[in-house]
This record gives sequence, structure tokens and C-alpha cells, in this order.
Amino acid sequence: MQARTRYDTRTQEMMTDTFREDQEVMTDTRREDQEVMTDTHNYAEDDPVPCAFAGHGRQCVVNGSECRGKWAGPNGGITNFDNFFFAMLTVFQCITMEGWTDVLYWMNDAIGFEMPWVYFVSLVVFGSFFVLNLVLGVLSGEFSKEREKAQARGDFQKLREKQQMEEDLSGYMDWITQAEDMDEFDEDGNRREYP
Repeated sequence: MQARTRYDTRTQEMMTDTFREDQEVMTDTRREDQEVMTDTHNYAEDDPVPCAFAGHGRQCVVNGSECRGKWAGPNGGITNFDNFFFAMLTVFQCITMEGWTDVLYWMNDAIGFEMPWVYFVSLVVFGSFFVLNLVLGVLSGEFSKEREKAQARGDFQKLREKQQMEEDLSGYMDWITQAEDMDEFDEDGNRREYP
């Protein structure tokens, strides 16, 4: 009983020390968070963002960062309008409504907020709700036509097999009838009589 009490006491001391350490870390973290929240000039960004050297875009000097001339662009350089392929990919991303707001905000940061919203809202309304549905409707119609053609071919094949079976049955019945007719007469051409 004495050994157990000593073990429980040691365990309790270790747990108390651990909680004190955790409490100190949590208190320090809260102090750091409060300092970061009160300091409005500390912005932590993982990825670079577009900015403007002049105009109404995002000004880099406000938060102490700097604008650099060469950058591949957002999404590893895929989202841009630098050439036809990437422009079409970016437009496709926008009309599928997958991340189009991110592209809009990057455009706002790069050139300002006056005109990009007109382009992107009209692109999403016209492109996503009209053109994309039109393309999907045409594809759906083409697949329906192909399904009908395949069904018609299947029906024709079934009809052909049925006709072939009827022709075979008719030929077999003619053969049996002819055999019965031949069996009625003997070699001399006289009618045979069956009891």
C-alpha cells in the first residue's frame, strides 16, 4: 500500500509539472497572438500574390513587402492570360465556377477593382449559366441520338434473327411435308395404303 501511494504521488507530480508547462506555453502563445493582432503591419502570407506598381491595384509598400518584376503567377503559373492556352485554361476554370473568385481577386490585386468584376461577372453569367449548359445540352442530345441508333440496330438485328428463324422453320416444314408426300407413293408411283 505504501509503494502504491509513492507511485501515485510521483505520477501526480509529473502530471502537475506537465500541465504547468502546457499552461505556460498556452499563455505565451496567447501573448504572441495578441501582439500579432494589435500590430496591423504584420501580414503573414505563404504564397506570393499579385500586386501593382501603380494604379488602383494592391500596393506593396503599405505592408512593408516589395514588388518584384518576375513571378510565374498564381497556381504555379497556370492561372494567367499570358498566352492562348493558359487563357483558355483560366477561362475554363472560371466558367466551371471552380475558384473563379480567386482569379477575380488576383486580378483586382494586379490591376485594380474598377474593371475586373465586369469581365468576371459577365463571364460567369454568360459562360457558366448559358454557354456551358448549351454545350452540355448538345452533348446530351448527341448521346441520345447515338443511343437511339444503337437501339434501332439492336431491334433490327432481333427482327432479322426472327425472320431468319421463321424462314428456317418454313423451310423445315416444307421439307417435312415434301418427305411425307414422297412417302405416300411407292417406287412405281402407286399410292401406298397404311393400315
